[in-house]
Amino acid sequence: MTIRNAVNMGLSKKWLRMDLDAVKRTRTAWEKSVNKTARVYTVDNGPVKLKVAHFVGCFIIWMSGLIFSISSLVFELFDNLNTPITTLVLKLVRRQRFCIYNLKK
Repeated sequence: MTIRNAVNMGLSKKWLRMDLDAVKRTRTAWEKSVNKTARVYTVDNGPVKLKVAHFVGCFIIWMSGLIFSISSLVFELFDNLNTPITTLVLKLVRRQRFCIYNLKK
C-alpha cells in the first residue's frame, strides 16, 4: 500500500524529475570540466515559429512525387495506345473535337 500511496501523491513523478535534474547537473559539470560547450534548452521560449525555410524539404518531396506520378501516367497512356479501349477513347475524343470545330465554323 505504501508504494501505491506514493504514486497517487505524485512522489514518483517528483523522484523522476529530481533524478533528471541530478543527471543534467552532472552532465553540465562534466562538459565544463572537459571544456565542452553545454547546450541549455529552456521551455520558456515556447514553440518555434515556422518559416518558409522549414517547408522547403516538404515541397521538394511533394514536387518530385507529383512529377513522377504525372510522368508515369503519361508513360502509361502512350504505352497502351494500341489497346482497344484507348483507341476507342481516342476516336471519341477526335469525334468530339471534330463536332466542336464544325460548330465553330
